[in-house]
Amino acid sequence: MAIFNTVWSIDVGRSSLKAVKLRREKNNIEILEVDKVDYTVGADGIDFAQQSKEALSIFKSRNDVKEPVIVCHNGQGTLSKFIEIPAFDPKKIKEMVGYEAQQQIPFDLDEVIWDYHLIERDYMPGEEREVGLFAARKEMIEDYLVDFESEELNVEGVTIGYLGLLNFILYDIAPEEPTIFLDIGDSHTDLILVDGKRFWTRNLPHSGSEMTKAVQTRLKLNYSEAEKIKIHCAKNKAQAAKIFQAIIMPKLKELVNEIQRSIGYYRTQSGEVQFKQVYLLGNASKIVGGKKFLQEHLGLPVHTLQGISRLRINRDANLKLLQAHLPAFATAFGSALQGVGVGSCRVDLLPQEEKLQKELGRKKKHVLVALAIMYAVVLAGGFLVKGKVLTEDSDDVQEITTYVDDIKEISGDIGDIEKTSIDVEAKLLEDVGRLRNLPQMAINIVSEALKSVQQQPQQGKSLNVDREIKINEVRSQVQAMVDQGAWVPFIDIQPINWPENAPAAARGEGGRGARRNRTAKKLTVPAYKVSLRVFVKEQDTPDLSMKHFRSLVSNKIKRSLRKLQDSKLIMDPEIKDGIDAKTESRIYYTDRAASGGTGSRRRDQQIVQVQEGGPFFSAGITFILRAEDPPKPEAKEEDKKDDEDDKKSSKSSKKGKSKKKKDD
Repeated sequence: MAIFNTVWSIDVGRSSLKAVKLRREKNNIEILEVDKVDYTVGADGIDFAQQSKEALSIFKSRNDVKEPVIVCHNGQGTLSKFIEIPAFDPKKIKEMVGYEAQQQIPFDLDEVIWDYHLIERDYMPGEEREVGLFAARKEMIEDYLVDFESEELNVEGVTIGYLGLLNFILYDIAPEEPTIFLDIGDSHTDLILVDGKRFWTRNLPHSGSEMTKAVQTRLKLNYSEAEKIKIHCAKNKAQAAKIFQAIIMPKLKELVNEIQRSIGYYRTQSGEVQFKQVYLLGNASKIVGGKKFLQEHLGLPVHTLQGISRLRINRDANLKLLQAHLPAFATAFGSALQGVGVGSCRVDLLPQEEKLQKELGRKKKHVLVALAIMYAVVLAGGFLVKGKVLTEDSDDVQEITTYVDDIKEISGDIGDIEKTSIDVEAKLLEDVGRLRNLPQMAINIVSEALKSVQQQPQQGKSLNVDREIKINEVRSQVQAMVDQGAWVPFIDIQPINWPENAPAAARGEGGRGARRNRTAKKLTVPAYKVSLRVFVKEQDTPDLSMKHFRSLVSNKIKRSLRKLQDSKLIMDPEIKDGIDAKTESRIYYTDRAASGGTGSRRRDQQIVQVQEGGPFFSAGITFILRAEDPPKPEAKEEDKKDDEDDKKSSKSSKKGKSKKKKDD
């Protein structure tokens, strides 16, 4: 990860978004801004995907974000392993860790993004080095970055939440004795054991939302009401005591058991370490009675984060917000500390393509400036040489002048080559980024087209109605849903080279006949071919069925593709729809669960049970998604010459025929 003077850090949690802006001036780190966007808690809980997206948009609207951004992944789905490697030449560390990564990561390394952290402690001569290995599926990280890209945020690094928290711990708290840190979040708990420069992490399943659900179940409330009671029960001490003993205390006992198991495992790996204290971080550290309970059952003093030691606070920062929610900002602070270059752990899971693209963007400016300076130096040197020798031999003057001009020309050519190379590499990386989004774009297009037709039957409002009337009402609703519904049994997205029947760019030598048959290289671009089959209610005739199919699905997909094409996100999508004679089928639905909704057939009697609603009409849709047009074939000079000869020969032939007609 590159180092910056000023960065934003964004921690997208499961219940809120936290963001901080830090600036580094020499050895001082200053908090410039803090922000927090809480998610809306609904009756059924928090819709994380939608709420986090909206929170990011709100944050962007509140703040003028021009600086680089470091984002924190919550750590769920990531892999962390601590390994030992032999004492080695420091220059070979990456090579050795790479070999271990192949053995330790249970996926193909092409499918993951991984990084490592060497624990810098005092080692005995020949003692093996301790390394933390961290990895995540590439697809997961790329999906996580989509919302940041849509808000046009300049993401320069991706940290894991517990490693961001570790950076804050080591920089600001700096414990002098072995310490247990607990960050109790809404979806899980991060446990970090810190022993000097050595550390160990574990993701525990116990969370704040688990406690809320326990309150919800016990008191028979919806999620939103249970969350309010969990947070505000401290105002009523009698109610708080009952809720704590009956609901929260059993969950905390489970957490204590997991902590003790984790400590036992760590001791088997690192020796008999005696932990001296516990720190509670995260919003759940505010749970009434939690601190006292942990202190009694762990037998250690328990602290909460009360202030900041080494970070200065700018007068324009929101001090009230920081004081009210300081423990919740710890992860964001740690990730920002890594961005300004003072974080102890430098693990970064930003995709390699993104890193290269951003690095090229930064170096491009420096290269152009360096070339300009080089040209100026050469030019000035030329003038000095000319001025010095003007009074001497005129032949020498001419020779030196010619030499200086040659240097100018060569330096200009080098500058053009360097700039062209950088531009080409940047363009290639940009194309890779655009191509990467095409499969997800295809799924979004199909989902959007089907959203309006996949309606569920409504529930009747009154229960005091005749049973037969109720059955008929539900039947009519189901029939209406079937008549206007569409179902996609499969969607296939395959990478291809487009066009599939591309013309060839000829290569090689030979005569005019040989030129037609020589080995050729196709002029294609990477693309994705999207194929899906859709079922709709069959109409009276095949033409009417196809018209019904196109109005429900095909035309909507075409409109979505046209919008993307108009916005320059894709090129001509080449959509096709129609019936494939080999796979055309009709399906029938039945109320028997064994049929799976596609009809029921008894093999012994060969009977097909058909109910109202069938048959169905099936058709396929295929379209191509690509980010650029293929290159055009270029005719070689010899081909152009042959074509000119052919034209001249044709003209001579025509003139001869015309003259013959006149003579006749």
